[in-house]
Amino acid sequence: MLRFRHLELWSRIGIAYLLHLSYEGIRGTGTIPLNRIPSNPLKSTGELKKCPRGTYDHKSDIGIKLTILSWNDNSVVSLVSNAVGINPIRMVKRYSKQEKKSVSVPQPHIIKLYNANMGGVDRSDQNLSLYRTGIRGKKLYFC
Repeated sequence: MLRFRHLELWSRIGIAYLLHLSYEGIRGTGTIPLNRIPSNPLKSTGELKKCPRGTYDHKSDIGIKLTILSWNDNSVVSLVSNAVGINPIRMVKRYSKQEKKSVSVPQPHIIKLYNANMGGVDRSDQNLSLYRTGIRGKKLYFC
């Protein structure tokens, strides 16, 4: 039985965990630290920071349907996904301090999917903090 669900992984994950989800038929997208990528094929954070805004570097493995992406926006963000690739690339507006106006920046599809589903994770965290139930029992004193 194949399940087609998509998880938004808000914690920093590893590739092994995402591969395990792939074999279970669960799609996922999440941030990943560059030091958790074995033999990292992507450009370093320093190299991407020197490039203009909107620059990205990605590697895909078609056999296991896994895409790793580093994208330079305000800072460099690294994502891994087994759900989608980088295409279609769309143009988004970002404010540039140097030009003092909005500029168009290319944004891969992984970023769009990640940003679209992050609100649910934030809402879940908010509900947990507001309505947390006490897990410790009451002390009962017997006379």
